Amino acid sequence: MIEKMIVRDKAEVIARPDGIISVRWFPGVAILEPDAAAALAAIDEVGEGQPALVLVDLSGIAGLSPAARAVFTRGGSARRVALVGASAVDWAIATYFLGLCILPCPIRYFESGEPGRAQAWLLAGGESTARQQKGAPHDGTTHS
Repeated sequence: MIEKMIVRDKAEVIARPDGIISVRWFPGVAILEPDAAAALAAIDEVGEGQPALVLVDLSGIAGLSPAARAVFTRGGSARRVALVGASAVDWAIATYFLGLCILPCPIRYFESGEPGRAQAWLLAGGESTARQQKGAPHDGTTHS
């Protein structure tokens, strides 16, 4: 994958040489429906429409609207998603998102101090578990 970058008003989307697409939301933004749709379109564009491993840095965002959550549940071309946050607010937003949504791909939350774990999880593939380590939200997938 050739490294590509798209910068929007509220986020930047980068296709990295390791095959991960990085989405960094700018601190203080409230993610609304059009922002979510623009992010999914940018992921599709930089990933050339291929199934993508997506690393989302939501550190410091102000919020995520219900309409934006609905857009993200469509998943776009994401094959696996690692959410990374830095604060209790980020964790609460991720927990709220994961608790309300049935997602089309595995998703997991990581603290910003563990970017290597998030990247390793994305690159490892395989199955995800219904519950994660103490304090982390579930992965957003359903299990029978």
